[in-house]
Parts: sequence; structure tokens; C-alpha cells
Amino acid sequence: MLKLASIATATAAAVALTAPAQASVTIDITQDPAPCSITDPICTFDFDAVVQDEGAFEATGTFTLPQFGAASGSITTTASFLNGMLNGNIDFSEIFLIDPNMTVIDFALATIPVGTSELELGAVSFDAIAGEYTLVARGTNSNGPSGFGGDLTFAAVPEPGTWLMMILGFGAIGFAMRGRKENVRRISVNYA
Repeated sequence: MLKLASIATATAAAVALTAPAQASVTIDITQDPAPCSITDPICTFDFDAVVQDEGAFEATGTFTLPQFGAASGSITTTASFLNGMLNGNIDFSEIFLIDPNMTVIDFALATIPVGTSELELGAVSFDAIAGEYTLVARGTNSNGPSGFGGDLTFAAVPEPGTWLMMILGFGAIGFAMRGRKENVRRISVNYA
């Protein structure tokens, strides 16, 4: 009997010490223009997710950048007020991007007090490379369903060959304008 009691105690302790399960949430990501391509110098990725269950969650989504350039983005929680109370409250523990080289790019997080609760904000700015990126948001949700959303803006940086052609084009236009001599007549008008 003592052996059975010690097995039951060990099982209860193991269950109590187990880390809580995280809900898996998919981040919906849409592109404008869709798809983002090399011919579009600027494109935006809008994203949003709804966390239905209370407790810990991890949300992920992927998108692809066509070439290197500059990128920046922001994220914020969304919630509604019901009877003066915040319905749904997400507390982010971390938000980050994983680039094609598996480098982690962290969002800077901030908290803004709203009534008796808080809204979470995040921002990021980075030099982007071509390839697939994964957006990961981790945190906890309380007070019912809640969500978060934001955007990432990508601006392509022209390749060196493009810069060279542009500079040569400006030089050719300047040379052509300098070499052109216009025949200008001056007319003077005298009033008596």
C-alpha cells in the first residue's frame, strides 16, 4: 500500500511540475501588392491573429521578400471594452522574426496603460535579405478572446547596376543640354 501511495504522489508531482501547454495560433499574412516582387519597389505585409483560448500561446506566420532592402514594422494588441472592463488582454513575452539565414530579429516591446489594463505594442526595423521570413509572437491571453495585428513595410534598394545606369543617364542628359546652343533673339521694347 505504501508503494502505491508513493507512486501516486510521484505521478501527481510530475503532473504539477509539467510546463503548461501553449496554444498554437496561425498569423494570417496578406501582401499588397500580392505577390511582392522585384518590380515593386515597396510592398506591405498586413498581419493579424486571434487568440481564442486563455493562457500561453505561440503564433507563427511566414512571408517571402524578393530581394534585399530596408524593412520596418509594428504590432499592437486589439481588445474591446465590455462594461468598462477590457475584454481580452494579450501580454507579449516576445515577438521576433527569423530571417532566411536563421538570424533572430527582435521587436522592441512597450506597454501602454488603458484604464485598468494595458495594450502591448512592438516595433522593428532591419536590413532585409531575400528569402522566407517567419514571424513569431509568444505571450499569454486573459479575459477572453483577443487578437493582435500590424504591418511590415519593405522597400527595395536598387542594385548597384541600376544605380550606375541612372547616374550615366543623368550624365548623358546633362552633356546633351550643355552642348545644345539655342538661337535666342532679344527684343527690346521702349515705351515713350
